[in-house]
Amino acid sequence: MANSRNLMRTNVKSTSRPVSTCDGFNISPANNVLMESSENQVDRRLAILENLLRDHLNEENAQVKQLKDRILKLEEQLEKQDIRIKLLENQAMPLQPPDSTRIEVGSLIQTVVKENIEKQMENLTVGIPSAIRFEDDIACKTGIGLNKEGSDQILESESAGTCTAKQPLDDSNSKNNLSKTQLSNKLIDKSVLENNSKSETNVGHQRGAGNRVFTRWMNSRDDNLSLWANDQYRSQLLSYIGKIYGQERNIRYTLAPLRVQSNKSYELDQLFDVIQHFEKQPGAKESLQQWQLESRPGRRLVEIKAMFEYKQADPSSLKGLKISSPSNVKEIINRTSIKAYFDMICRNGYITADIGEYLHLNKENIFGGTDYNIQNDRVTVVDVDLSQSTINLADNRVDLITCFVTLHHVPEFEKMLAEFVRILRPNGYLIIREHDCKREYKLPAKYLNFVHAFMMIARVGEFGSIQNNHSEHNQVKPNDDLLGDNVDWNQQKLNIIEYTSSIQYRTRAEWQQKLETVGFHLKATLDYDQNSSANPQALYYAVFQLNTK
Repeated sequence: MANSRNLMRTNVKSTSRPVSTCDGFNISPANNVLMESSENQVDRRLAILENLLRDHLNEENAQVKQLKDRILKLEEQLEKQDIRIKLLENQAMPLQPPDSTRIEVGSLIQTVVKENIEKQMENLTVGIPSAIRFEDDIACKTGIGLNKEGSDQILESESAGTCTAKQPLDDSNSKNNLSKTQLSNKLIDKSVLENNSKSETNVGHQRGAGNRVFTRWMNSRDDNLSLWANDQYRSQLLSYIGKIYGQERNIRYTLAPLRVQSNKSYELDQLFDVIQHFEKQPGAKESLQQWQLESRPGRRLVEIKAMFEYKQADPSSLKGLKISSPSNVKEIINRTSIKAYFDMICRNGYITADIGEYLHLNKENIFGGTDYNIQNDRVTVVDVDLSQSTINLADNRVDLITCFVTLHHVPEFEKMLAEFVRILRPNGYLIIREHDCKREYKLPAKYLNFVHAFMMIARVGEFGSIQNNHSEHNQVKPNDDLLGDNVDWNQQKLNIIEYTSSIQYRTRAEWQQKLETVGFHLKATLDYDQNSSANPQALYYAVFQLNTK
């Protein structure tokens, strides 16, 4: 019997599974199953949570995109109010007492209309998810910063609520339709006009330096809006800057530590870092000066000479340019017909003097228009007030006007065209070199803005010779007070936003339409003889002739 029990014990012991041990603790098979089950449950829960978070982020991104689109539409609506304002002005003016002085109603109506749209834009920002709030005080104060994680923060979240804008755009129409009696009473009330004038100033500031949409767009690292995230425009901008600094052959090596294609820096901050990095390279500043003083004047002179010496039988005489329209041009400009010449905004006057001397003109007939004082004994300096669109020249004084990438900086373009017609003799010529670009929130315009920003930071081009002596009447003052070494980067950034937001880009068709309206006709359009990728600034020449007065 005892032997039988011992045999049974032996059999049981031999068939049972060994007990697992771990660091001195016994773990039974049942515990193994429980641990595996718990781990699976945790994995499942983590997967569910991850999916929920992903769905939530996708939903928030969709909401942000909808709000961005809405903001852009409101901006377009704001631009269209100018037409309604003019109509309302015409309706309201007869209501003034006959003995009263003329009172401008533009500020009153603009305030009513624009404040309504600005209010709608403010309401839209309430619906932005809290996940994309500004993360530092500087961004909140300057309105320039974006989410540092690279999120496209086109709007600023001012509330954690989930309200959305429900006020329709038709509200602006209802406010436009104020009764004539109400308009008369408000026009007579001087204090109301003063308040409206202040409101209009504030609105203008919002549409310029303080324009939220423009500011966020300039700094956005969203893939569709970021210049640095776009391979083509990033490469073109770096090549442009690198060439000026004499570093075009080793751009990748020089900038490798900056990782410019990443989303770690805001758009303008990244540009500032690139410029600072280039300026530290051997010979960079000397190359910058050479480009400023020699390369640009030389290229302009070659291109202008090509227009005067063009031969239809020899297209190569255009020196890198080609006539795109019309196709049957035999002569662009008759050199012997030019007895006096005016260059609009001549900067240091070097290009102006070279062209004038090529035309065999003496100093008394070479006029350099400028909005600040220059010293150039080869040019007769003429005062130009950009803000008022006036030129201090006599009527019918010149036969040729040149405008080298200048017209998009003129705030009242139509008035300046009237000045061109006034100072030109009958059948006189106008040569413009301009950007063929729409004024819209897209990469072509942003690229041009960044070229302007580069010149402001590096103080070259149109900002190279005006740092110490700039007249007070200029629209924007890019002098030492704004661009000097004593100005911190955040302030410079605000100055760049203010300046670039005022630029009025146009397509070549729009430039031509404006000029034809005041009596010019197109003689020839000249493009650079290269593909569009080699001309990211979309620069071209157009030669116009004034019809008989």
